[in-house]
Amino acid sequence: MKSFVSKYSNYITYLFILVLLISLKISNPSIVKSVSFLSFDLYQKVFPLIKQNSDVIIVDIDEKSLSKFGQFPWNRSVFAKILSNINEAEPKVIGFDVFFSEKDKQTPEEFIKAYDLKSLDLIDELKKIESHDKYFTKELGNSKSVLAVLGSTEKSFKKYNRKPKARFLFKGGDPNQFVYNYPNSIGSLELLENNVKGLGSISFLDQTDGIIRSLPLIVSFDKKIYPTIGLEMIRVGSKQKNLFVNLDEVGIKKISVRPHKISTDNNGLLWIRYKIPQKSQYISAISVFD
Repeated sequence: MKSFVSKYSNYITYLFILVLLISLKISNPSIVKSVSFLSFDLYQKVFPLIKQNSDVIIVDIDEKSLSKFGQFPWNRSVFAKILSNINEAEPKVIGFDVFFSEKDKQTPEEFIKAYDLKSLDLIDELKKIESHDKYFTKELGNSKSVLAVLGSTEKSFKKYNRKPKARFLFKGGDPNQFVYNYPNSIGSLELLENNVKGLGSISFLDQTDGIIRSLPLIVSFDKKIYPTIGLEMIRVGSKQKNLFVNLDEVGIKKISVRPHKISTDNNGLLWIRYKIPQKSQYISAISVFD
């Protein structure tokens, strides 16, 4: 027995470790996931993605802008002016990662209701002012803009039947059985969404530590497939109508928007490799407004 143990001691040790790891994964998968996340984060720090240049510019809602316009959200005329000034630079696409779910409370008609104004002369004068929502809608219609949509488990009290702008072509199966899905969605006003070129998801999977490491490139809201906002911006910026999804019997393999092809896991997830941020990519919203 002793000779057997000494002869095969290495194999026995490896077998013991293997059984231990399998038992650990079955009994407490959260520990295994935490270790995986730690190693993933370590790789991000040791091998950061470094880019000297970027075509992406972020209009920043910073302290300087908040001190000028007041608390967020600002009235739609501010967004309309910012959007108009951005359009002068002829960007490929503009994405909003904020919602415009309610009517602008500072628009003339809402102002009349809020203060219950009785003076007919004053009311007539206010009604001559263009609605902030209409002004913003007009600017959205004149630009290549994408608005955000978020998956929700709560049913919306509004009856607006939201539909994606992107057209999907599937090869090899139906992605609905593989993608992450939500019964409902939250977005912006129907008037605004009808006048943009794209609608993109900003839904992500909850992580126990709050760090976003992966992102579903496509997701289902109310049984309709939507692209993530970044993918939708690529589609609109590339002047494409279609997104192509390749599948096999175990799930999604690749998502394409010409000329780009992006490999994902079986559920359409993309693991994010973060890059070192560049200050030159950020412009204060007030600077764009001015």
